[in-house]
Amino acid sequence: MEDIRLRLREILKNQSINASEFAKKINVQRSSISHILNGRNKPSLEIITKICKEFPEIDVEWLIFGKDKQNPSPTSKENNDNSKNNINSEVEKIILLLKDGTFKEFKN
Repeated sequence: MEDIRLRLREILKNQSINASEFAKKINVQRSSISHILNGRNKPSLEIITKICKEFPEIDVEWLIFGKDKQNPSPTSKENNDNSKNNINSEVEKIILLLKDGTFKEFKN
């Protein structure tokens, strides 16, 4: 599986922004993004949530797991629409992200 760092770099490239601009857009410290891109840290749930909130066209499954490789541009609106209609397996769990930054997990 490809690393989330590569997917973040792809987002930066597709958005034509650098890491500092990206950090500012999602309202996190520049050092947090730098540590993720350099492999020192993995992104927190809070950072993933902020990315998906600021860039709703990015598919969260692609961002976290690298899934949905059939579409060449995972940050495109078309890809996001396709992934929502492509659910053809059983649900294993549902994770609700709450406004207070916490989450609840429900397993099947």
